[in-house]
Amino acid sequence: MPSATPSPVYTCTPLPTITPTPSDITYLPDAKDAVDALMALSSVVKVGISYRDYPARLADTKIKVDKFLRDHPTDYIPGLRSQIESAMLTYEDTRVSTKSNVRKILSNYLPVTSM
Repeated sequence: MPSATPSPVYTCTPLPTITPTPSDITYLPDAKDAVDALMALSSVVKVGISYRDYPARLADTKIKVDKFLRDHPTDYIPGLRSQIESAMLTYEDTRVSTKSNVRKILSNYLPVTSM
């Protein structure tokens, strides 16, 4: 006589949907340029960069990052675009903040009309 023990029921969790990665031949070099530019800017900021040199370094970085974001999809890595944009915004805000601080400091010593 067969046993009355029920058979186990197995369930499977569906695999996540993966968006294919870009196959564009320029994707990896452009991504590397953007990341390298951000890392280089981070390095010079940590070491110390003059207020005079910062805008040029920021502009060089922004050009590479903007080119990457404009030319390539970032949807397949959740949060990639927002993290890159957040990093750039931090460096841009630093420039504005530094300019404001320089004005305040100089206004204590010199009549500053425009910078």
